[in-house]
Amino acid sequence: MIVSRIHPSRIAQLWEQIEPFLKDGIRFAGDDYTIDQIKVFLTLDQWLLIGIWEENKLCGAISVAFSNMPNHRIAFITSMGGRALTTKENLEQFEALLRSFGATKIQGCVRKSVARLLRQLDFKERYILVERPL
Repeated sequence: MIVSRIHPSRIAQLWEQIEPFLKDGIRFAGDDYTIDQIKVFLTLDQWLLIGIWEENKLCGAISVAFSNMPNHRIAFITSMGGRALTTKENLEQFEALLRSFGATKIQGCVRKSVARLLRQLDFKERYILVERPL
């Protein structure tokens, strides 16, 4: 499998293939953003879109938002779907790509089942996010 950036200029042509993967990933994101808002952020190059390809066929997609903290540049996974970070090799390619954008850490909010899977790839649970609307 090949993990690579999908350039914003290609999003319109590939959206029918990309959308189901990202939609699947935001089912658990609450109301933080919609699939249409993700598309806008990706198309405007404010978020990064990464595709996972197998024999020239898209089999997964990941959207990433970057934020800068005093000691790190965080690559926050906003949505992920399909066969994305399922192998150590995919994770290594993903990490290399994020490093090329200056990231020093990967973060994301996940369900318990995904957290168990990612622990096998050396991810660690840092805290539990809670919220209350104002």
